[in-house]
Amino acid sequence: MELLDTYCYARLKTSTNIRLVRLLPPAGENDNQLNIELLEHTHVSANGTYTALSYVCGDTSVALRQPVLCEGRKIMIYPTLHSALLKLRHHSEPKLIWCDGLCIDQGQEAESLKERSQQVQMMFEIYSAAQKVAIDLGNDLGERHRDFIDALYQLVAISTKCYKSVAPYTFDHVEDMEENEPEGSASPENSHSITSLMNILPASVRQKWLWRAFADLLRRPYFRRLWVIQEHALGREVFFMLGRTEIPGPILARGVNRLYNVHNICSADRNEVFEAQSGIDLPVFDSVDKIFKTRHFRAGCISDNSWNNLDTLVYQTIAFDCFDNRDKLYGLLGLCRPDERCDPALRVDYNEPFGSFVLRLSLYFLSHGAPFVLYRSVGCHAAYSPSEASWAINLAMRTNDYLSALIGANGACNDDLFNAGNVPTKAIKTSFQPSFSIDATSQQLIVSAVLLPALNSVSPALSQSMEDPNKSISVLSMWLRNLSTWAFEQFSAIDTNATAILATITADTFRELGRFYRASRYAGSTELALIFAAFRKWISYINGSRAIDAEYAKAGEEAIPLASSLIFAYGRRVANSVMIQGGESLLFLVPESARPGDVIAVFVGLPLPFVLRPAGLLEAQPERPAFRIVGSAYVHGLMDGQVFNGSLSEQRIILV
Repeated sequence: MELLDTYCYARLKTSTNIRLVRLLPPAGENDNQLNIELLEHTHVSANGTYTALSYVCGDTSVALRQPVLCEGRKIMIYPTLHSALLKLRHHSEPKLIWCDGLCIDQGQEAESLKERSQQVQMMFEIYSAAQKVAIDLGNDLGERHRDFIDALYQLVAISTKCYKSVAPYTFDHVEDMEENEPEGSASPENSHSITSLMNILPASVRQKWLWRAFADLLRRPYFRRLWVIQEHALGREVFFMLGRTEIPGPILARGVNRLYNVHNICSADRNEVFEAQSGIDLPVFDSVDKIFKTRHFRAGCISDNSWNNLDTLVYQTIAFDCFDNRDKLYGLLGLCRPDERCDPALRVDYNEPFGSFVLRLSLYFLSHGAPFVLYRSVGCHAAYSPSEASWAINLAMRTNDYLSALIGANGACNDDLFNAGNVPTKAIKTSFQPSFSIDATSQQLIVSAVLLPALNSVSPALSQSMEDPNKSISVLSMWLRNLSTWAFEQFSAIDTNATAILATITADTFRELGRFYRASRYAGSTELALIFAAFRKWISYINGSRAIDAEYAKAGEEAIPLASSLIFAYGRRVANSVMIQGGESLLFLVPESARPGDVIAVFVGLPLPFVLRPAGLLEAQPERPAFRIVGSAYVHGLMDGQVFNGSLSEQRIILV
């Protein structure tokens, strides 16, 4: 095999033609050698004749790649693609397949990259024209694989009417897909209780092996890959391959959603399912749900008109995985509105330098009313060069900045929680209206803002890795202790500033029934009173004496009620400003990378303020100060437009 020449791709006759794999049957029962032919088609003539494959590349090491024979020459492909093609291969007849690893020239030369750009621009046509889309989830689930598949079908066999009558909440975008509901199908009277739910569930949900297998399934890398969102959504008919088992798409979607629903419901109380799940850590369901939800939107089962807007798609999927971060745009174009998909500003071009691509995408979003880019920006991160625009979107962002995550694709804050940049005296809220000044040597964004006094001092940072603060109470307690020490140095008496400090570290919010509320708007809340009491009791251990060890341990226990309300402080510091008129200073919650001398700015029309780092004056526009974005901020007492009622005036500033 090593002596065979490498297959050389001929250029496609036109940029809208595609290749199809003619997957030949095996020579014998145990023949694992793949033999193919590559055929060129117009995408019109290929319509409905082939199966499109969706898979995960896995380990891309050259040493692990497997050979495929094409016209007496070899093409080396990823092991995961090789495995998927073996599953799809018919034992006696050729089969037409489309898969990117063989149908698109994978070379790195300019002409190969040009072809790849043209083919990726056609993903909508390729996947929507396929007769079926086959989704490979990898190997089977082990010794209880067949039992898990049977359990999945039993769970799905429960009618939607019956299931929704007893389940306290459901994933309606999946449940509403059920067709041909039997007339008069029996269902109990509405009784949203765990007991009623347990009565209709298969016995296997009480078994630990089922939840182990379910956790194995949800951990499959397929559910974190960005490309699969559109590949799954665009197919006329979808089926999953789990080992050698083929599962229709609607069956897997409803079964997985129902299992996760049962997990959530039964985790709230001790019961047989709760005991079966004990010690099994299920992955977060968000990415799986987005994959299923996108397909149901395409089928017309979700009325949210924003779901096919590019800004919403990028915003919702930015944490998904891909090898090339340009694919965080390119991998979604098939789901966009046709006008966006064909916009020259969103062209697919793998020959374009990455920095140029990011700038192009950021400019597109900002000029189309999607300022979320600024809250997901490069900023002053050490991984980026000072020559790169700090306001450009950071497509590699992986960490959870919960404060910035409150901002939707259109720049509005979830639940209208914050409105720092909206002028309260105007009947119509002032919108964010950036202007651009771009030449060959600079990338400048000009915005209207009110600048607040510079940062004077910053506290120690709370670790960003605290996903579950109840499990990391010692870390939380140490941070609160260090914060108190810092506060003692900044204020004459911490007790008199306790309310402001608590409001700052919680971003003036409290959480109740899974939703955040502004504490200053619900001053009479029982939940808020408990949080405030816990905080005051905790600092009483430290005030003056800095707390001895025994008191410190007790203080940690008292800090537990605070934990869920400190989510916005992860990866952040408390900071105060230099003295302003009247001898007062402002309190801020700022990114960990903020430092004394940075400036807080409220951008007109945007809900969260920003931390900016002075970048001096630019020769071209010396009348305007220039800054680099550091990140978003909370400013105590100025989160509802109050900044426009003071003595500080609006000005145009430059972001570089």
